[in-house]
Amino acid sequence: MVRVRTGGARFAWRRLESAPAWDRDPNDSVLEKYRSQVAGYREARSINLGPKHLAAIARHAPSGGALLVLGCGAGAELMHPARLDCRVTGVDALPEMIEAARHVASAAGVTARLEVIDLRCIDALGGRYHAVYLTPLLYPFVAGRERRVTLLGRLAARLEPGGRLLFSASIHRGIWSRLQTRLAVRRHSQTTWPGEEGDWYTWYLTPHGTIGRSFLRRFSAGEVIAEARKAGFGSVTRRGSHFLVTNPGTG
Repeated sequence: MVRVRTGGARFAWRRLESAPAWDRDPNDSVLEKYRSQVAGYREARSINLGPKHLAAIARHAPSGGALLVLGCGAGAELMHPARLDCRVTGVDALPEMIEAARHVASAAGVTARLEVIDLRCIDALGGRYHAVYLTPLLYPFVAGRERRVTLLGRLAARLEPGGRLLFSASIHRGIWSRLQTRLAVRRHSQTTWPGEEGDWYTWYLTPHGTIGRSFLRRFSAGEVIAEARKAGFGSVTRRGSHFLVTNPGTG
């Protein structure tokens, strides 16, 4: 038992020591990660939505309704709602992912509008939607609280009255998770990107066999709810790691 605890503590400390200093926009590191994983996503075609989440999307984007999927990747998240006759629009920042999504949609025999748009330029997206879905952990990949709040506000403008937005967050698991992120930010307080408590990262294997690091924000559930409410969403319902919010002012 002591050895296990000691090993866990060493690993946790190693992760803290490896926390990167973001000398440029941390969101670029996320794009680098997924650019290296396009082939894997195209082949896997896996979906991260459970039955409850699929039901929530189907309920708020009924047959013939308009659904926006942000961070659609290679298209796996588009397949189920498209088969329910939703008018699906998939958006991703990487042209390579959108090309893969077109291939996957064509092979599956479904129709979807697919656009290359960075979340930082979401105002370029037109149209209104009955439901918006941010694919798993897309929200915590956005660095900076004001950016996230602005993103939610802009998505609210794309929702029909009574429309819903479903997104997920990486929630702290215990005191050590909070302490890790707090110490990481303080260690790198003089970098170009000042950071916020909760800023963290993920490890991933690059095509060259090296370990890459990309940005990830950890939250308390209360922080996620506070950001949604600052963006104007009065109704916020938590469903595990997912949050369902209602278009402001529509009840």
